Amino acid sequence: MGTRNNAFKNFIIEIRPKLQSINVIVNLELDVKCLGNNWDVIYDGKSFVVGTKLFEIPYSDKFLVPDKISCINVNENFLSFKCFTKNDFGTFSSQVLLPDIHQNNRTNLDIEIKKNVDYQMQCIKCSTFLSENICFKKILPLPSENIDSSNWFCHGHKNIKSLDPDLTDFFYIYSYIHLNSNLFKNISKSSIISCKTCSNWLGVVLNSDSFRIWSNTISFLHDTKLFSTDPLNDAYFVIKSLLNDSILGTCKIILHCFISDDESNYILLWILERNINVIFGTPNDYSDNFVSKILYKYVNDCDDLVTQWGNDPIIPTVQISINMIAELNKYLDKMNLLLPKIFSTSNGFKVSYLPLK
Repeated sequence: MGTRNNAFKNFIIEIRPKLQSINVIVNLELDVKCLGNNWDVIYDGKSFVVGTKLFEIPYSDKFLVPDKISCINVNENFLSFKCFTKNDFGTFSSQVLLPDIHQNNRTNLDIEIKKNVDYQMQCIKCSTFLSENICFKKILPLPSENIDSSNWFCHGHKNIKSLDPDLTDFFYIYSYIHLNSNLFKNISKSSIISCKTCSNWLGVVLNSDSFRIWSNTISFLHDTKLFSTDPLNDAYFVIKSLLNDSILGTCKIILHCFISDDESNYILLWILERNINVIFGTPNDYSDNFVSKILYKYVNDCDDLVTQWGNDPIIPTVQISINMIAELNKYLDKMNLLLPKIFSTSNGFKVSYLPLK
C-alpha cells in the first residue's frame, strides 16, 4: 500500500463531484520537523505519492487532474491538500440525498416484538425483572412529537390522553416506547424512571398512567431470547428519520436528554452535507462510504444557543436516552479527532461525520 506503512496513522479523502474537487487529510506518524519541506505530492494514477516516495495514499480515479494538486499544508502532524477533477466527473444528482420512501418511524425493536406473545421486561444493565408476563394486543406507531397534537387524529377528540397506552398497548416511535405505568415493578421514579437494583436510567414519566421507556435501556425476554436495541444505532435512526422529514439541503436538530429532575444535556447537530462520499483509511485498509458531514456541540445544560434553536419552529427537538447521548457524543468526538485543528472546529462547533446513508 505504500513505501512506508508506518509513515501515517490514517487518512480521509472527501470527494465532491459537484464542486469537481477532492480534499485529502493525512494524520502523520512521522515527526514533521525532521522532514523539512519534503512534502511534494504527485498522483501516479493509482495513489498520491508524498515526498520522495515517503509514503503513498491509495486512490484511483480516471477523472482526477494530476497537475492540479494544490493547498498543500503541514500542520500539527497533519498533511492536507486539494486536487481537482474534470468536468465529467459527476453531476449534481450524485450529491443529492433523496428521501427514503420506505423510511418510517419504526424502531428496531418493534420489528421483533409481536402481538399475543408473552414477554417480560428486564433491566438491560443488571437483568432485574421489571414486569410480570405481558402479552401485547395492540402495537402501533406514535405520531411525531414535532407536529401539533391537533393534527394527530382525523376527527376531533375531547381528550388527547386517548394516546395513553392501556396495559396491553405498545406504542412506539424513533427509539422509545410508551407503556402503561402499571406494568412496572422494581423501579424508582420521580420524573425520571430508574431500575431499583442498579439505578440504571430507563425513561421518563409522562403522566400517572404512562411511561416513556427507551428501547436501549430495557430488554424483552421471550422464552430464552432477549430483544433490545443498541444506543448508537438508535441515535443514527433518530437523526436519519428527522433528515428524511426535512426538505432542506441542510438541517439543524436538537437532541435532548433528561439526566435528573432538573438537569438536561443536549447535542446540537447541524447537518452541512447530507450525502458526501468519504474514504476513511489506515496503512492496511480503507473503506468507501457515503456519510453526512456535520457540526455538533455538546451542551451540559440549557444555554442561550439551545434556547435560540429551541425557539426556531423549523428545528426539531427530540428526546433521547442517556446511553444514546453518551455513545453518540463519544462517536462524534472520535471522528473529530481524525481532523487537524484548523479543520476540526467552526464557530464554536466541532466538525464530524455520521454514517446516515
